Order: sequence, then C-alpha cells, then structure tokens
Amino acid sequence: MIESIPAELRKNSVVLAVDVGNTHTVIGVFRGEEVTESWRVTTHAEATSDEALMRIGELLSRSEIPARSITHAALSSVVPGLDRVWAKALSKLLGFAPQIVSSENCLGIPLRYDSAKTLGADRICNVLALLDMGYECAAALDLGTATTIDILKDGGFHGGVILPGMTASLHALTTSAAMLSPVTLTWTEKVVSTNTADAMRAGILHGFLGQLDWLMNAIREELGVGEIPVVATGGWSESLGGKSHWFDLYEPHLTVKGIRLVALAAKD
Repeated sequence: MIESIPAELRKNSVVLAVDVGNTHTVIGVFRGEEVTESWRVTTHAEATSDEALMRIGELLSRSEIPARSITHAALSSVVPGLDRVWAKALSKLLGFAPQIVSSENCLGIPLRYDSAKTLGADRICNVLALLDMGYECAAALDLGTATTIDILKDGGFHGGVILPGMTASLHALTTSAAMLSPVTLTWTEKVVSTNTADAMRAGILHGFLGQLDWLMNAIREELGVGEIPVVATGGWSESLGGKSHWFDLYEPHLTVKGIRLVALAAKD
C-alpha cells in the first residue's frame, strides 16, 4: 500500500474516478477502499462538456449519489480532445476541479520512459494500482482497444509493450482485405477451421494467446525473474482469463483504482 496517502483519508473519502478510453469510458465511485458503483459507457469523441455532464449526472442520480457527497475526483484520458470536455463537466458537477492524471502528478513514482509526457495516463494508473496492491514486481495486462503490458519494478513504471487489441485487429483485417467481413469474436473449438469466419476467430483469439505467451516469456527473461504476477483488466480480460495460464488475477477496476490514488494524493 502506498504509505504517502493517510489511512484516515482513504477510509473517509468518496472518490469519483473517470477513465476515458478510445472505445469506452469507465466511471467508478469509491467509498473508502471499495468500489460501490461503476459504469462502462461508450466514448463519443465529439461529445461536449454539457453532454458529458448530463451523462455522469444521470448515472449518479440513478444511483442516488449526491454530487456534493464526493470529496475527491480525478480523470484519466487517452483521447486528448476529451480531456478538457470531461474536466469542465466534472468541475460543473462537483464544484471543484478534478485532477487530470499525467506524468507530473503520479505520486512521484519513477517513470522509466524516454519521454514521460508521452506515457498514457491509463498505463501510469495501472502501475500505481499494482504498487498500492502490494506488488514489488508485476505486470498489468490491459485488454482494450489497444493491449498494453506495463511493468511495475523498483517502485515505479519500468516500461511496457503496446500491441493492437483484438477488436482493432479484426477491424484492420476486415478493412484491408476485401473478401473478409466482420465477425463476432467467439472462441472456436479448434484452431484449424473449415470456414472463413471461424478461421478469422481462431487467428485473432488463439493468435493473441500465442502473442501473450511469447511476450511474457520475453519480459521475464529481460527482467531476469523466474515468475512475474500478471493482473489483467480491460474489456476483454474476463473472457480471456480462463484461456491463459498467465492471468494471476482479474481486476476489472485496476485503472480506476489508480485514478483514485491520484485524486487522494492531490494537495488542497
């Protein structure tokens, strides 16, 4: 657990954490250490601050969470055009400005990255969450539009890997190959398929497991460790969890847990 955040503050705070991703936006409300509400909504790149305000205001209202009860808030975004949109919406809703996660307010952890300003806020949050969970060396596997594998080591962000997510891979395949049409991604019983749709499914889903296996072995070798815990999160992680021996833990709220830490660490 990150000791710079007092236990009393953790216990008594109500935190709103917003994770704006390329495809989905995840919103979590924490009372103390627990996630009491969470929602996954579609990200609209052209949304205005008024639309974002209406959306989050409605979600809180339906759950009977008064905006005035929220003591801290933070925002992570990988869609640059939506940073100010969501920040403005949250400021209007809460009466105070949320923290916007960046390399400059991530609790001072070391960032082993050539240009820290280009490091995705969600990736920082995932490593912060691992650190707060008590890991010393671990990997965060985030299965979204892009798949990221990010490493916690020596108390900070130690680098990582970015590869296309499965939905992005399917989109690239079907937009580049004239005779291939979109399919739903469901598991096939066999890798060797006897129809085009299943051949695509097998290639993307089973192929991803092959990528993951190779990458994790390479990561272990580069880090010089025999084993490394892998905590999975993101939209695809639950469906892949039973298919890979690399998944040690599925934590659907990993990113918003990291966002919460940035919110709590903010100076008044």
